[in-house]
Amino acid sequence: MKLTSSIEHRLYTSASEPAAIGLSLLSQREVLAAIILLVLAVAADRFSVSAAGTNFRTELIAGGLLAAWLLFRSRGTALRGVGLIELCLLGWLAANIVSSALFSPSPKESLKYALIIAGLITIYGAAIMLLRSQQAIKWAAIAWVAVGAGVAFFGLISALLYTFFGSTAGINLERFYHDGIFIITPKVQSVIWEPNIFGSYSLTVASLAFALSLSPAFQSSSHQRWLRFAVVCACCGVMLSVTRTVWIIAPLLLLLLAALSLWLKLTSVRQILVGLVTPAALGVVIGLVVGSFMMPTLSWKITDPWDLTYEQVTRSVPYLLKGQEPPAQITGKQPVTPVVPNASGPSAPVTKGSTIGDKVQDTVSPATAPSLQIRNGVYAQALQDWRRRPLLGWGAGSFSILHPPEPGGAFWVANLELHVLFDTGIVGLAFLAVAFGVAGRRAVRVLRSPRSSWEPCTTYFILFGLALGGLGLLAAYQVTEGTWLGFTWVFFAMLVAAARYAPPVKDVPAP
Repeated sequence: MKLTSSIEHRLYTSASEPAAIGLSLLSQREVLAAIILLVLAVAADRFSVSAAGTNFRTELIAGGLLAAWLLFRSRGTALRGVGLIELCLLGWLAANIVSSALFSPSPKESLKYALIIAGLITIYGAAIMLLRSQQAIKWAAIAWVAVGAGVAFFGLISALLYTFFGSTAGINLERFYHDGIFIITPKVQSVIWEPNIFGSYSLTVASLAFALSLSPAFQSSSHQRWLRFAVVCACCGVMLSVTRTVWIIAPLLLLLLAALSLWLKLTSVRQILVGLVTPAALGVVIGLVVGSFMMPTLSWKITDPWDLTYEQVTRSVPYLLKGQEPPAQITGKQPVTPVVPNASGPSAPVTKGSTIGDKVQDTVSPATAPSLQIRNGVYAQALQDWRRRPLLGWGAGSFSILHPPEPGGAFWVANLELHVLFDTGIVGLAFLAVAFGVAGRRAVRVLRSPRSSWEPCTTYFILFGLALGGLGLLAAYQVTEGTWLGFTWVFFAMLVAAARYAPPVKDVPAP
C-alpha cells in the first residue's frame, strides 16, 4: 500500500504513538534494516573479529554501532524513554563494576567481563530504541522467526555434513574421559555460542512462530506454511542441540502454549493440531533420526587425551567416524593396539554409539552423567563461596579466576540466579530480579485484556509468544544460562516493548 503523505514515511512521527520520542528522523527502511541487522548479529553470536590479540564479538560491535547511530540521529533524545527496567539494568551493571573492582581475585580480568555486560546492555538499549512502534515490534517478531528458522535449518545441515563428511562446522565436540576411554559427543550449535544455548534459542523461535500463526494478520496460506516450517526447524534444533534440560522444557512449553491458546479462545483444537502439534512432532522425528541413528558419539581408547588441542580433536573426527585412529602427524600419538575385550571399555581403538541415545541413558542414570556431576560440584562450590561475599559477590566472571578449571571441568556457574549471586551478590540479583519481574508483570497485565482487544492488534499475539518463550528461557537458564549473550537481551527488549506499546483497551478500534 502506497504512503500518501510525508508524515506516513516516518515511523515515529504519529502523535498517537507513545513511542514517538526522538527518532522521527528515521525512515521505515532505516528502522527495518537496523532491526534485521541486530537480529542477525545476535543470532550469530559465535563469530568474532580478532584484533591486537583480542576477540571482539560481532554482536557487541553491531549493538554498539547501532546504539551510537540511533543516539546521533535522535540527537540524544531517544534516552528519554528510560524507565524502571532500564534503571535496574544499569544498577546491575554498576554492581558488576563495583564488585569486579573491589573484590575480584583479578580485577583487571573481571572488569573485562563487566565491559561485556555493558555491551550487552547496550544491545538491549539499541533494541529498545528501535522498537518504539507496533510496526517495528511486528518487524522484529518476523525477523526473529525467519532468522531463527534459518539458524535451526543450518544446524540440521551441519549435523548431516558431520555424519557424511566429518565436517565440524556448526558442531561442538563435547569431550569426557573415563577409564581409558575418550568419549566425543557431537552437539549441534549452528551459529549460536554453544549447543545448550542453541536449544534454548530454538524454544523462543517455536513459541513466537506459533503465536504469530494465531494472529488474524498471518492467516494466509503462505504465512501459515512459513510459520509451520519455522516450528519444524525449531523443534528439530531442540533435538539436535542434545540438551537434556531443553528436551524436558520443550514439550511442557508447547503444552502450555496449546492450553493457554484454548483458554484464551485464540484458536481451536484443530488449528493447534495442524499449526503446532504436527510440525513440532515432525521436527522432533527429524531431529531423532539425524541425531540418534546417523550422528554418532565416538569412543576412542587413548591414554591421555588432554594434551590434544581442540583443533587436533576436530581434525581427528573424519578418521574416528570411519572407526580408524587418526595418523600420528595429526595427534602426535602412536596408534593404540587393539586389546582383549574387558569391562573397562570397547576392544577396538574406536567405536561408535548413538548421540541422542547416550544422552537419554545419562538422563535415566544421572549418577553416571559426567556433565551433571560437574555442574553439581560447581554449584556447591559457588554457593559456598557466595556465603563469604553475600552482598556484592566476587566480581563478573570471577569463578574461573578463583577456581581455574581442570581438563574437562567447568569454568563458569551455569545457573542463572547462582551465577548472578556469585558475581554481584544480593544487590546485583535484586536489580536483575526487579527488571525481569516488572517486565513480566506488565506483560501479564496486558495479556489479560479482553479477547476483543486482540483481534485487530498483532502486538498482543506477539507479546503472548514472547511471554511464553521468555518463560521457557527462564526455565532453561536454570542449567545453562545465556545472560552473557546478546540474543537474550534483544528478546527481552522485544518483550518489554510489546508490553509498553500494546494499545490500551480503550484505544483499540472495534474489529
